[in-house]
Amino acid sequence: LTLWLKADEGFSGTNTITAWTDQTGINPDAIQNGDAPDIGADQLNFNPVIDFDGHNDHLQINGGILGNSTHNDVWIYSVTKADALNNGTLLRESTESGRLAILNPWGGRSYIFSGGGSHNPLTGANTIDYNMWTHASSTSTTTPSGSRKSISKNGAYLNGGSNNNSYVTGNGSDFIIGGGWDNGNGNSNNFNGKIAELIVYTDKPSVLGQEKRQSYVAIKYGLTKNSQDNVSSPQDERDYFASDGSVIWDYSDNQDYHNDVTAIGRDDNSVLNQQKSKSTNQGCSVVIDKAGSFNSDNDFLVWGNDAVEGISYDVTGYDQRTNRVWKIQMTGNPGVVDFSIDLAGKGFNLLGANASDFALLINGDATF
Repeated sequence: LTLWLKADEGFSGTNTITAWTDQTGINPDAIQNGDAPDIGADQLNFNPVIDFDGHNDHLQINGGILGNSTHNDVWIYSVTKADALNNGTLLRESTESGRLAILNPWGGRSYIFSGGGSHNPLTGANTIDYNMWTHASSTSTTTPSGSRKSISKNGAYLNGGSNNNSYVTGNGSDFIIGGGWDNGNGNSNNFNGKIAELIVYTDKPSVLGQEKRQSYVAIKYGLTKNSQDNVSSPQDERDYFASDGSVIWDYSDNQDYHNDVTAIGRDDNSVLNQQKSKSTNQGCSVVIDKAGSFNSDNDFLVWGNDAVEGISYDVTGYDQRTNRVWKIQMTGNPGVVDFSIDLAGKGFNLLGANASDFALLINGDATF
């Protein structure tokens, strides 16, 4: 673990960011160099984000994160939303043989540059959704993607992968967040969008390691993993994993409900304590709130739905019910939680309704 920046911890400033502390304790703070990006509270699954305006907002880690060492593997995980599909630089550091850089978005595409090699799928970000990105570079093909370079969006690989072979050797250059593609000074090709988290590893993860990292990000930010199962792997990449490798959402048991998958839970090893969650997918309306702390490490409650639309009118004792069914998988003892659903726009006749007119139907299977 080489760099860990997250918007819910370690920043200095009230409304704007003057410094952002690396949670690994390895690097100096990322400090304001140019205009300061803004802080947006409760923007993504009840977590804050850092907002870059695409002009001269950028932060800088003096001396960079690569040191003067050679790195055969660089794996970068980020949660971002583009506010414009300009040619923007998410991060950049000069190296002995080029640069380490993530261009996302670069128009409608996404790039990783690592040393002298790059990978650029034909698809990329949009200006509507937050996404979980993995930009990876290795000198080996024995990677979770099976290629030396790959980019995945919410766990799904984009446009295959690239087998160009390149390592990165640091030269002590500054690490720029939010700009600097052309000149390395931070004031060119600036990123216009929001960053919730940025994590850099200089290692090659196992398939399970990759899925643990992506599960952490997906749980924290209400993002649904869209992985495809790799038949050569002992793990099913569509599962959700705790940091100890245990499965907290089993796709084989829940495949009919693998839509808008969301979770609350505590995982001490990954410093995760997500007490309230709602899927970031458009139109989702369910919120589950612990409204307090979890008793134990690895307490989780994960839920998804069957994506069925519409309402029914044949429920004994009630006028109408939603056709959609949610399924919950519990790990440990998460305890009592609050459940709420926004029914506005769902087709219900709510005129004159009181709280006592509503019920939550619970059953051990899908037959109510």
